[in-house]
Amino acid sequence: MLRSLILHCLPHDLVIDFHRLHPSKQDKAARSIEDENTSLSVGISEHSSCGGDQLNDILSFIKEEISSLEMAELTNDRRTRTTKLANTCKMAAGLLTTTNIAEFCCFYKSNSHLTGNCKTTLSLAEKKTILKSMGYCFKCTKKGHNAKRCFNKRVKCSLCGSNHATSMHDPTYRPKAKNRTTVAPSTTTVAPATNSCGSTTTLYASALLQTEEVLLQTATIIASSNSSSVPVRIILDGGSQRTFVKENIVARLQPDTHDTVKLRILPFGDSNNSEPKLFKRVRIKLRSLHSDEAIEILAIVVPEICSTAFQYVRSTELDILGLKLADTSYLNETEFEIGMLIGADIYWSIVKDDFKRITDNLVAIDTIFGWTLQGPISTQGTSVTSTNLDVGVIEDNSLESLVDRIERLWVVDDITSNHHKLQVDDIIEKHIRKNGTRYEASLLWRNDECTIDNNRGGALKGLRRSLVKLSEDPEKLRQYDEIIREMISSGVAEICDEAEKTNERTYFMPHRPVGRGEERETTKTRIVFNASARSGGNPSLNDLLWSGPNLLPDILKLILNFRLGKHGITADIERAFLQIELAQKDRKVHRFFWILSLDDLLSIIILQMNRVTFGVTCSPFLLIGALLKHLEDESINFPETCELLKESFYVDDLIVSVDDFEEAVKLFNETREILSRASMNIRKWKSNNEKLRQIFDTNESNNISKHKVLGLIWFMEIDTLAVDLEKLCQQISFDVVTKRTILQTLASVYDPLGMLSPFVIKMKLIFQEAWKQSLAWDEILPASMLHEWKKSVSEIHLLRALTISRYVFDSPHQVEKQLHIFADASPRAYGSVAYIRSRNLDENIRISFLYAKSRLRDKRITLPKMELCADLEAARMRCYLVEKLRVKFDSIYLWTDSKITLYWIRSSKFQKDVFVYNRVQEIQQLTANDNWNHCPGSINPADLLTRGVSAQTLLSCETWLNGPSWLYNDISEWPISDQDFETPMTAVDFCLLTIPQSTTQSDCAVPDNPIQIERFSQYRRLLRVTAYVLRYVDLLRKRVGFKEYLTADELRRAELFWIKRVQFEVFKEEVNALSNRQLVPKCSKILSLNP
Repeated sequence: MLRSLILHCLPHDLVIDFHRLHPSKQDKAARSIEDENTSLSVGISEHSSCGGDQLNDILSFIKEEISSLEMAELTNDRRTRTTKLANTCKMAAGLLTTTNIAEFCCFYKSNSHLTGNCKTTLSLAEKKTILKSMGYCFKCTKKGHNAKRCFNKRVKCSLCGSNHATSMHDPTYRPKAKNRTTVAPSTTTVAPATNSCGSTTTLYASALLQTEEVLLQTATIIASSNSSSVPVRIILDGGSQRTFVKENIVARLQPDTHDTVKLRILPFGDSNNSEPKLFKRVRIKLRSLHSDEAIEILAIVVPEICSTAFQYVRSTELDILGLKLADTSYLNETEFEIGMLIGADIYWSIVKDDFKRITDNLVAIDTIFGWTLQGPISTQGTSVTSTNLDVGVIEDNSLESLVDRIERLWVVDDITSNHHKLQVDDIIEKHIRKNGTRYEASLLWRNDECTIDNNRGGALKGLRRSLVKLSEDPEKLRQYDEIIREMISSGVAEICDEAEKTNERTYFMPHRPVGRGEERETTKTRIVFNASARSGGNPSLNDLLWSGPNLLPDILKLILNFRLGKHGITADIERAFLQIELAQKDRKVHRFFWILSLDDLLSIIILQMNRVTFGVTCSPFLLIGALLKHLEDESINFPETCELLKESFYVDDLIVSVDDFEEAVKLFNETREILSRASMNIRKWKSNNEKLRQIFDTNESNNISKHKVLGLIWFMEIDTLAVDLEKLCQQISFDVVTKRTILQTLASVYDPLGMLSPFVIKMKLIFQEAWKQSLAWDEILPASMLHEWKKSVSEIHLLRALTISRYVFDSPHQVEKQLHIFADASPRAYGSVAYIRSRNLDENIRISFLYAKSRLRDKRITLPKMELCADLEAARMRCYLVEKLRVKFDSIYLWTDSKITLYWIRSSKFQKDVFVYNRVQEIQQLTANDNWNHCPGSINPADLLTRGVSAQTLLSCETWLNGPSWLYNDISEWPISDQDFETPMTAVDFCLLTIPQSTTQSDCAVPDNPIQIERFSQYRRLLRVTAYVLRYVDLLRKRVGFKEYLTADELRRAELFWIKRVQFEVFKEEVNALSNRQLVPKCSKILSLNP
């Protein structure tokens, strides 16, 4: 009975093997009938057997099976890791994607695709002859059996749906149609394309049609790059979120690589989230065959888009309409493969508004390349070949959900490439020109011929609501009316003739007053236009405009360079957007309503803006583009100043620093002269130098001691920077603390330089813990977390006193400038911090905090890998600072307290761990080996980033604000180790990848058991780690070598270790008694075993 119960719980395959080795009584009795001579002995032996022997047989069998599996897994460990690597290679596809491991094709004798997917022109008989000669199955095209013994039910032909490979389809086969008046169901076809990881990927589906064919939007265009151009057939698909181009087109064009993007595939009918994969994105220019219209796009490179089949229609149907088709293959019926897919990201930049209905369902759509067709057509009497395409939902990391964005707080950084600046010169030349003394700009319409519905009624309703609200405060209404009257008198806006009738597109912008706070030096109230207002479900003005390429500079770069010069200078352009004239043809979409006078609120007048308006999608691009164009034009007269100004403007704010007083005066005078030539007035000059403030206009509130610079507070008198925490301190609430309020608080801390990182990391850790516990957004925090949170936020107000020097040097003339970057990691976080060490002519040393960055730990990452992530962060930081800062460093030092990662970085040995290998490769590309040094963790300032400190501790921490004290000493006194980190590591390095460690002083003591069993969820993994640790102990004692993989004996030894360990913990008294040659206690559970 016991035997049956145990066998019932085992897998079916194991039960079969057990019965084969240990037959039951019935099996033996059956065999005894066949052999009468042995029947007596069999009966006696069966009667003499006992239940205990059967149980021992089962246990012995199970143990042998487990050992065999362990040895098999050890043998196949390398192959398993390789397979995993291939399966996780970065790759993007479309809606329907099929992935298989690449193998040998019997027909072409090639490794480029599967036999079952081969598109050879061989006849079916010839294919069968080849397969038969090689011993392959006719149905699944696999080796080892024939078609009669093929039990593979998963193989299905994509053409007829039968149980055989697609390559073995009989072309003479015709399926029976149940209803001749309907379209047959779609089936899947596979066209292989081998990716870089050895897997075959397809991204399309075909339809087996009988009576009707559906045309898709296709076009034939000229694709070009800097080196060449080729004709390409494209398909326009509004259901795809991205644009794709085939590898063979890219190979012919050799275009410039823009960047790499990370995409995640969401196949049709599959809710499974596949792994995101990396793709190269290239820049290609598309030009029409019929005109000079062209567009530059960014396309993601994929191996395949769809099959080479084509669609065509009878040309007589189109000749009647006089349409000039974008796709020439419709007419000449030549086979022309799809080389590019245009997705929704640029779809509406190509498609125009006009369309013509040819039949009830067939529509011709106008594009910049010509007319495209879409819809079903009749195929009666016509030979039709279907286009095999079905690209749809692409999930992209750039369209992240709130959950994805939050989890980026602790997800390890991906290895990505640097972004390249878009070519914008042609856009600026097309839309911006100088008209006399001002620049004139035209709007960036997505489609020049698009129409916009008149929203007059909605804008009037909005005005009435605003007037009702403004009437409650007559003074505010008077100020607002003065602003609009001043706009009219200065030519910024003009009154329109209400009786004017026009067929041009017109749009009315709602507007409202916005207060600017008492701290503002200029106008306390300003007018804000809403160009995103919709009416009746129609698109708004902003919906029809393109924002243009991003011309905003890097804020961090501006702030860092602002700290390099002795004299800091800031200013801004007065009413910058209103200094750019709006093209006459675009002014009618900038109309708005206002009252005739304050005495008559019912009389409404129509006004229109004559200048570029803040609140319109493309306005920032037009302003920055006009400013850059002007500085480029004036660089002939003021080369040095214009070059400096190009990198010192953030929209209309000037942030710059210089070393010489005369240079600052020159900058002041020339900047005003340069901008005055574009009818721009730059004002509100600020500086930390009192003499410069006197030269600047004294009427512009130069008595103010502090000033906002890109979100930071600049105390000009003492020349220091601080994080603005005033509003945050006022908003903090202790009444209700939820995950939502924690995130709001974290988002309110704007600290681009990372000055507060050691404190903020504590709050991030609390939020991460709340996230791990799956708390609802508005669920109150548990008591323990609530206490920690309140303790942290109660100290925020103290950090208002934390300041750093704006100027990182003590004088413009430095003998030596060094960059020092420290990296560290803990079980909870990792990060890096940079300092500048300078030495002046008097041999005085100064160390200044420059920049810091920290990230939370991913729970799946072990401590050495965390240290490696910190080192990678430091390497990237080094590359960024060297590239962006306007200073040349004499030497660069990178510091880590991890000897393991230092070995990885300095070693040329291939790392088998993919995670380690990828990051080490990037570190070695970004830095030189001699840049890296080891320093003890106790003197590593980056340690503060990883464990967090209180506000009071941070304020008093000289190491964080001014760097480690030993950096003030001579280099001979630095803690640079002479240890050779390039010698091969022992097995302990592998063990350290798994054994949890801590860098805090409280955890420095080695526990009784160095391996914490509760940290392991898999018994096999526990044994493997234990085996490696025991092996390392043997290495220390015997100094002998070892094999690359674990042996079964080592695993049995590890298992015995834990058996003894558990026995000692459970029967500690008994073990001690027996060790002292005493009897075990009478109450012991093992007393009956007579130990």
